Amino acid sequence: MAELKPYRTFLLIALICFTAMFVLEHINGRSWFSDFRVYWSAADALLHGQQVYGVPFGESTGFYKYSPFVAMLFVPFALLPFEVASAVWYWCVAAATVASIIALHRLLEQHVSMRTARRTDLILFLGLLCIGNHLVRELHLGNVNVVLMLLAVLAFRASSERPAITGALLALLFMAKPYLGILFVPFARRGQWRILAAAVATGAAMLALPVLFGSSRALELHREWLQAMAQHSGYLNSGDTLSSLMHRATGIADAMPLRSGIIGVVVALTVILAWRIRNTGPQDSSAYLLFFGILALVPNLVITDTQHFLWALPLFAFVLHHLFRHRDVPVLIAFVVLCLLHGGNSSDLLGSDLSDRVEAWGVLGMANLLLITLCVLIAARTPANTAAT
Repeated sequence: MAELKPYRTFLLIALICFTAMFVLEHINGRSWFSDFRVYWSAADALLHGQQVYGVPFGESTGFYKYSPFVAMLFVPFALLPFEVASAVWYWCVAAATVASIIALHRLLEQHVSMRTARRTDLILFLGLLCIGNHLVRELHLGNVNVVLMLLAVLAFRASSERPAITGALLALLFMAKPYLGILFVPFARRGQWRILAAAVATGAAMLALPVLFGSSRALELHREWLQAMAQHSGYLNSGDTLSSLMHRATGIADAMPLRSGIIGVVVALTVILAWRIRNTGPQDSSAYLLFFGILALVPNLVITDTQHFLWALPLFAFVLHHLFRHRDVPVLIAFVVLCLLHGGNSSDLLGSDLSDRVEAWGVLGMANLLLITLCVLIAARTPANTAAT
């Protein structure tokens, strides 16, 4: 508890905000938890030997697409009535949000900036505010993106001293969303083979555990999982991907070859960047930006929902720490604009028509790319671990 004492004001503010939303959602009849219903229903189906994949749970797009192992993790929730389970999950997501913000703050202070920031509570609250719009939707639907972000933060924190833990967390991220395997790249380039070995070993165990439900059924579940992932982009669309943004800019059709080519180029550039920072410390600003920049870039590469842009939180935290240590007016102006573009698309603020148009234009995707660029520029012109000016 002593470690949380410096954050007590932020914890109180966060508790008030999450409680208010929880109450208002129930009063207004908007506590739908549509995404959580998918996880809860898939776990219930797994528990009772019913169809897990290829069956819509709730909404027409409510197909379960994660690994059988992840469904096993939700079995305890499936033992509870949905209303109780969804309330518990709401507070799990809220706790993961607060834990992520505090963990990032401590990570930046201890390993990147090496300085204690003034007005800690304000920095933490602004970090929460930066992702506020996406977080409201995340809580409303009961998705897993915040929890996955917390796992990524913990994996990075443990990478220098606890490789087995980092590997296990990376394996779990892969089981939830296989495209997060791109997070292995920084560790592979640094030759941190113990992390990768732990990830492979833990991942193999996670793949094997569903055998407890029967070996033949486990094989069928994994086959259906692969099919579900392949079909996922067929019933979703996004104007925020690089391929969509290029299509609007160039008129080139948003086809699979274009999308694959863009992803290939991004992966190649990521490897090149990892090579260039090979001699930096395991948790300095370059390593931080490479790891969390990759995480933030994911929703620009794959077709997914807008809650995934929550993964830009580590970059928002990085800029906030810079601004609270340096009088940098150009960065401040750019940051404010990017915050508005990144999290300002709300139908309550803009109206449904304008909000739909902003979404179709890919403003969120462009803002996310510009945020990544801003962080790189800050790192390039601000020597690591320098004193505030």
